[in-house]
Amino acid sequence: CFISSVKTGIRSMAARLYRETLKRCRHLGSERGQAARLDAKSFYKQFRATMEADAAEALLSSAQSRLSYLRMITPRFAGGKRLGCADASVDSTSISSRSYVVRDGVLQPRNSIP
Repeated sequence: CFISSVKTGIRSMAARLYRETLKRCRHLGSERGQAARLDAKSFYKQFRATMEADAAEALLSSAQSRLSYLRMITPRFAGGKRLGCADASVDSTSISSRSYVVRDGVLQPRNSIP
């Protein structure tokens, strides 16, 4: 019973990693994203075929390292929307297009008159 619960925990973590991997692959772009997606599908198919817990844990750590690489190369803003953010309507230009000044220790918009 303990081994089946360990396998269930590993499988649920793998499912979470797989979903995030596919999400990151979508934001990579055309050829590069498709290649990463095919690679992820074949990797997770191999993971599902694994029966031993030790081999599954090794594949899980490999999946985590692959996902962290995808996190590094995936653009932070895809199509002007922040990835992994609850409010996807925030874009990259909304904050940087304003100018600010510090007056009396308070950050204020440049156009405001004290």
